[in-house]
Amino acid sequence: MSIEVLRPGLLTIVQNLGRFGYQRYGVVASGVMDEWAARLANAAVGNDARDAALEITLQGPVLRFGAPALVAVCGADLAPHIAGEAFPQGRPVLVRAGAVLEFRAGAQGCRAYLAVRGGFQVPEVLGSRSTYVRAALGGLAGRALRKGDQLLVPSYAPGWYPALDRALAAGDEPFAAPRWSVGFTAVPARARRVRGGGRPAAPRAVPPARALRLRAGDACRGAAGVSRTRARAGADSRGD
Repeated sequence: MSIEVLRPGLLTIVQNLGRFGYQRYGVVASGVMDEWAARLANAAVGNDARDAALEITLQGPVLRFGAPALVAVCGADLAPHIAGEAFPQGRPVLVRAGAVLEFRAGAQGCRAYLAVRGGFQVPEVLGSRSTYVRAALGGLAGRALRKGDQLLVPSYAPGWYPALDRALAAGDEPFAAPRWSVGFTAVPARARRVRGGGRPAAPRAVPPARALRLRAGDACRGAAGVSRTRARAGADSRGD
């Protein structure tokens, strides 16, 4: 299955967590600028944290899906929408074949990440799919996206998220999404005092796993009768 680039945006490149072990040879690590957002986008569609995603800077692309796909957008709010309807961020979204996803100029933040179930299928170079634009290395031919590019992704296999499959089949809307979303919140570290008085010790770092919260809702848009659930979950920010 392929995704056609109708408009590339300001700077849209394929990135993953980076290319390590080659700095001694002058090859930079590359990789995503906002690791949290990239990991969340991949987690939302069930990908490995190291799978390749699109890094979208300030002004996003226009993309047409050649077949149904499960996608997620996390990070900056670049006002994504399909057919004039706001595209929900921070959750898996099942889009129809032929749907056109558009982004506007950044409403909040700088970089957003678009993950597709299975990851973007570009060749690995030195063990990574990240793009190093200056050296024309990795990613899609070592460059940013251009109009007319075809991005290869695995075909979506129904059954990974049955509620979304049913919701999309039951209606005529361009996409289906659950009400729950993934995100992270900063948890302030608390200063602890030395036993017996004295100056407070340095605040202890809060493990990243405690900064993630998973919020679950009750139904998929367009699908009735889905049981209400609520969940809270942590995730290891470095657990590859």
